[in-house]
Amino acid sequence: MARQARRNRASCLSASSGENVSSIGEFSVWEHYPDGTHSAVARYIDAKDAVDIAHRTTQKPAVLLGVIVKVTITDGGDHCAFLWEHDKGIIYPTPAQRYAHAAMKEDE
Repeated sequence: MARQARRNRASCLSASSGENVSSIGEFSVWEHYPDGTHSAVARYIDAKDAVDIAHRTTQKPAVLLGVIVKVTITDGGDHCAFLWEHDKGIIYPTPAQRYAHAAMKEDE
């Protein structure tokens, strides 16, 4: 897929604001490049597929070469559901947020 010159459109802006991610079952996976551009890896997919594709994207040789510097998953409302950064790992959701979510699931 061709790179898009849009900047910060799918940049997980809600990650810093603490917004809850929408429960809309439509997600997109994005790869981001050092020059600030990004392109869609997959669009309009379910949550499980989005996580699988994002994980595979973080394992691409392009990551090792520094061609891909971030991977994000956004929901149908363009809210950030996941942010991974090269050399940092998973940034959002934070470990505390992941733990709280897992605890909530156990209580159900």
